[in-house]
Amino acid sequence: MQPRIYIYKVTFEEIPHWYWGVHKEKRFGENYLGSPKAHRWVWDFYTPVIQILEVFEFSDQGWADARNVEDRLIKPDLNNPLCLNEAYSGVRSIETCRKAGEIGGKLGNKEGKRKSGVQARDNKKGFHAPGMASLGGTATMNRHPEHASEAGKLGAAAQHSQTWRCLVTGYETTPAPLSRYQKARGIDTNFRERVQ
Repeated sequence: MQPRIYIYKVTFEEIPHWYWGVHKEKRFGENYLGSPKAHRWVWDFYTPVIQILEVFEFSDQGWADARNVEDRLIKPDLNNPLCLNEAYSGVRSIETCRKAGEIGGKLGNKEGKRKSGVQARDNKKGFHAPGMASLGGTATMNRHPEHASEAGKLGAAAQHSQTWRCLVTGYETTPAPLSRYQKARGIDTNFRERVQ
């Protein structure tokens, strides 16, 4: 049989939580229970049960239609504490934004100034990003939307050039994966040091 594109809902036998998703099979009937990031432990600890809600044509249009339906399902549930989805189409839940703010605040307090993102100040030529000196000088851009992605790329390049070490286990990687690694093991994310 041909692979499918479908909308699904994962529920759990022991708890009242749920997760909405869309999946494009590689082969018909493969065992797929979602790809959560923020709440992966729920899948590991409890018994997930999948319900296939709607099947779509196996095509680019079918995939686009399925993604639209997924967005419509997640949107009203996004800030529901029982819904395990944390985002849809780039829109983040309040809880995800709150956690990101806490992490940014901790980094800012710990290191004396905010290190994440592009810090900009106005000048007559446009925006100046002082944190980009490690990329071979400062990054200056005009105030036009088409240049915004350039600043994002520079900020991402600066962040991905950093290496951090977990002070508990010695594991080394870039900042975001280290946060996920530490949280998954119940390690306070403040227990880290910059290696380079």
